Amino acid sequence: MSPRIIAAVVLNDVRMRARKLSTLVTLLIVITLTWMLVADPDTGRSLLVVDKARAIYDSATLALGSSMIAAFVFGLVGFYLVRGRTRDDVRHGVGGLIAATPIGNGAFVFARWLGSVAYLCALAGALMVTAMVLQSVRGEAPVQPWVFLKTYTLILLPTIMFVAAVAVLCDAYSPLMGKGGDVLFFFQWFTQFSLLPISIGRTLDTLGLLGAVDFSGLGTIVMRFRQLYQTNNFSLGGNTFDPSMPVFTLIDFWSAEMIGMRVLCAAVAMLPLLPAILLFHRYSPDRVDAAKWAGAGKGSIIVAIIHRLSRPAKVLVRPLWTLAPRLPGFIGQTVADLALTLISNPVAVVALAAVSVVGIFVDEKSLGGVLIAGIFCWGILISDISVRDHQSATESLTGAVTGGAARRYLRQLVLSIALGALFSAVVLLRWSIINWLGAMAIITGVVSLGALASLLGRATRTGRTFLSLFLFGLYLAVQVKHSPWFDVVGFNGAATVETVAAKCVIGLMLCVIGVMVNRWRQD
Repeated sequence: MSPRIIAAVVLNDVRMRARKLSTLVTLLIVITLTWMLVADPDTGRSLLVVDKARAIYDSATLALGSSMIAAFVFGLVGFYLVRGRTRDDVRHGVGGLIAATPIGNGAFVFARWLGSVAYLCALAGALMVTAMVLQSVRGEAPVQPWVFLKTYTLILLPTIMFVAAVAVLCDAYSPLMGKGGDVLFFFQWFTQFSLLPISIGRTLDTLGLLGAVDFSGLGTIVMRFRQLYQTNNFSLGGNTFDPSMPVFTLIDFWSAEMIGMRVLCAAVAMLPLLPAILLFHRYSPDRVDAAKWAGAGKGSIIVAIIHRLSRPAKVLVRPLWTLAPRLPGFIGQTVADLALTLISNPVAVVALAAVSVVGIFVDEKSLGGVLIAGIFCWGILISDISVRDHQSATESLTGAVTGGAARRYLRQLVLSIALGALFSAVVLLRWSIINWLGAMAIITGVVSLGALASLLGRATRTGRTFLSLFLFGLYLAVQVKHSPWFDVVGFNGAATVETVAAKCVIGLMLCVIGVMVNRWRQD
């Protein structure tokens, strides 16, 4: 492993990722979440509350709270930010050049992983500086940079190392290069960053070897609070507290055992690199099909079985092919795009049929769950609609037809919204009779999310920017059921007239901005 070659690969990866718009978007979102969740104590809410008493806003409290928020976000969004470099190499023809270089598989995979870690650490560093600025505004003690650096390293570094390692593994193994890898990681993240800490916190008195796979650090923090305060009544986030109770200070929070376990966890986080090195395709044409770089690739038995089983569902799409030529202009073209999208994703046709049938027969109380399933499938399906032309290198061709890039973008926008209407049609029809506010929430939510998917896809040239934010937002909406602002599509029944009106305005603004930007680019 030549240090000079590895350094060159690392610096190149960091530069390329830092120049993407998705980096700025993600950083702004993380900073905004931090400022929102680190509430001002004057509002009656506090970042850290134990038995109704709040922790003083010093460096230890704010470093712990903000780093846990960052671990929660980076655990999901970070994967989608650093993944996809191998597919970019294939699409741009760089893969063949890399394969011809003398660098070994181990050195190249390690360098790619190190570049991903360096990039995510840079984002974490920017967030750490933001937290220190926040303490200078809302804090109650002097800023201690060393406390921030220590806490962020112990909490975030294992998370970042694991996320980067899994991303490199997915890029090194062609069956995981497509959406299958994206969805599998989401469910893995849901288990690792949600169910594991809950299980540790409720059932175990000591962390044990589970701490070695607690990559998020949530389980470790939960266990430490139980040891220090002998209670399960503590919360992290903008929670209410009793102002009559004295504030407390985090003293000697990090024990030697905890530090050793986090170091061990960081070492375990590198284990996915071993299969990545062994499975790395090295851009071999028989293992990575350049014409299918956006798909799952060859050799995926599971994907092949799923597509074979769902192939009969294409029969349901055939009437759209007959209908499209008979419809005039824009409408006919949109219907043709709809048919192409569904026939290219037979699994989506099966999911659409299943959601529709179940939505017809379930009781009213279960419609929210049906809507969640439908929106989940819809969000994954539309994530790359607006980047198809870029992926297939046909942007110039589509821009030369009648209406140019602006009309093409508008058609893709309408297609995304139409698919959302199909996946939520049954629930929408039933709610339009018994729950008009829920029906309006579905309409405004589908329009705003469809517009956001189209705008982010065309702006960042990748569907993963929207996909990561969509999955993260969907997870928050499922967890925070009583917040009307998180109930974007209305499946929690918490949406209000104000939030529905706000989504309507936001959705229309996103639609107008997207069309105007594409028209400006066309000119």
